[in-house]
Amino acid sequence: MKVALILALCLAGAYSQVSEGDIQYFLWNSRTSRERIFPNNLGNNIINNAPVKFLVHGWTESINSFWYEGARNNYVRLGANVIGVDWSRHAQLTYPTAVARLNAIGSFIARFVSTLSTSRGIPASRVHFIGHSLGAHLSGFTGKNLLQQTGQRLGRITGLDPAGPSFSGAANSGRLWRTDADRVDTILSDAGFGGLGIDASLGHVNFWPNGGTASQPGCFIGKF
Repeated sequence: MKVALILALCLAGAYSQVSEGDIQYFLWNSRTSRERIFPNNLGNNIINNAPVKFLVHGWTESINSFWYEGARNNYVRLGANVIGVDWSRHAQLTYPTAVARLNAIGSFIARFVSTLSTSRGIPASRVHFIGHSLGAHLSGFTGKNLLQQTGQRLGRITGLDPAGPSFSGAANSGRLWRTDADRVDTILSDAGFGGLGIDASLGHVNFWPNGGTASQPGCFIGKF
């Protein structure tokens, strides 16, 4: 009973520290570039019949995350709407604090996806989240919250080296898991000894380049 009470208080504390305005969204597509959009004002440039790709950075990162540019340019070239998520206000805090707030942040992002769906007629099944490290788990929490809030399931989540610390021994309800979207796939290239990525198959499909070793040819050790 005491443990349940402590967990409830911790969860309430995490939610009290997160607000909707803490999370920023930026749109790229063939019509616009780095246009800031809001839950209550999506603007006029979203292409309603195009796929939607959400990019979600990891710990210590921001909208200027090192991998956003290449990913968004390629998806825009393929005709997609790309929405870059910036949750740096919390990602810049200590790792345990950022981890504790993921579910609360995911709840707000899920509301954004729901608004996108209801106001633009874009079903959640056409929404694809791509999250790196801690952002992979945040994508999972978004999927869990969306299902709870609306009964809709995200179409796809791609986890790029989902973070290992705090998640390796966690219950599936507390990390990215295959039920968080219709399709969940992961790329595990920073796992095992010396790596910061999780050493576990979380998705329906899981890719282990070079066995998932933390020492990939031509790459530095990854970060969150």
